[in-house]
Amino acid sequence: QVYFCPEDNCEEHILETLETAKKSVHFLAYSFTLDDVEQKMIELHNAGVDVKGVFEKEQNNENYSAYFPMKDAGIDVRIDSNPEAMHNKVIVIDGEITITGSMNYSTNGNTRNDENLIIIKSKEIASQYETEFEEIYAEAK
Repeated sequence: QVYFCPEDNCEEHILETLETAKKSVHFLAYSFTLDDVEQKMIELHNAGVDVKGVFEKEQNNENYSAYFPMKDAGIDVRIDSNPEAMHNKVIVIDGEITITGSMNYSTNGNTRNDENLIIIKSKEIASQYETEFEEIYAEAK
């Protein structure tokens, strides 16, 4: 499935897809400030889903970043250690569904910028993204 922001309300499609998570939600985020997506991930964590993520350090502002509320909720979130930008925007759900595209998980990404969001239901593709997630996650702090 392919969506375009802002006309397709991409955040709603992210939330709907997260609703299907049963085992795991692993993400890499350049910018992550969407409160409803943050809250959904906290709910999933509290329900026993393995939620983990890596945030880009340059975008990690205490006033807006989802990193701090997620960390406070006990989610294993880390800061990327790459000296250059970690520009990924990806969420892997249950090793089967990948959410990716140009959209940052931010209000601008959802309502202002011309962006795209792609939701792929493929274990093979999810596996490739999961491998990348694990490599970045292992090096993150």
